[in-house]
Amino acid sequence: MRDIFIHSTALLADVIRPAASFAEKDGTFTNSERRVQRVRQAIPPVGDSRPDWDIVCDLARRTCRRLGLPWASRFAYGHPSEIFDEMARLTPILSGISYQRPADRHGSLYLPDAHRGNIHPLYPPER
Repeated sequence: MRDIFIHSTALLADVIRPAASFAEKDGTFTNSERRVQRVRQAIPPVGDSRPDWDIVCDLARRTCRRLGLPWASRFAYGHPSEIFDEMARLTPILSGISYQRPADRHGSLYLPDAHRGNIHPLYPPER
């Protein structure tokens, strides 16, 4: 389990990885409204906490090694931009979007790419 604080569910876990909060990491969030938001680290991670992507990649590498699978090197990302760019290459709905692009559009954009005129927000902002 990974979380930013210990709670009753975490106490049931065999292993707890200290996770960084949203303010302690770079990355993107995609919500159910199909909005991709770019977030930037505002403060350094506290203690041994790490970003989610780093924890998941570490777990994947360890699992590959433990099971004797040859894929551990596929999880050697150095930055969340590498993960996003790979997802954009492999996932049609993300094609044409780069890690930096949401930042160019006031921090967010809608999927598929609203720049192509093929989508509108589900809930447009009130005017």
